[in-house]
Amino acid sequence: MLCNIQAMTLVGWRLCKLYDKGTMTLGHASLGKLCITLKARETVALGWELLGSNGILADFLVTKVCTLCSQNSNTLVLVI
Repeated sequence: MLCNIQAMTLVGWRLCKLYDKGTMTLGHASLGKLCITLKARETVALGWELLGSNGILADFLVTKVCTLCSQNSNTLVLVI
């Protein structure tokens, strides 16, 4: 999970650097969004499995994130 979070952070950081230099294209942005979204969904799924799928309880932060992600598949909200 930590590896996925680090990968998402670095992809976002690299996209910011490309944007600042003015060399980022729509392709870069699209692939970055795809990569970050896939890694985030994988991380949420791993967290869900670790908690044993206890249903929708507000006791666990991962459950809140999973609920937010599943409610709107186009928007990924990470609560930290």
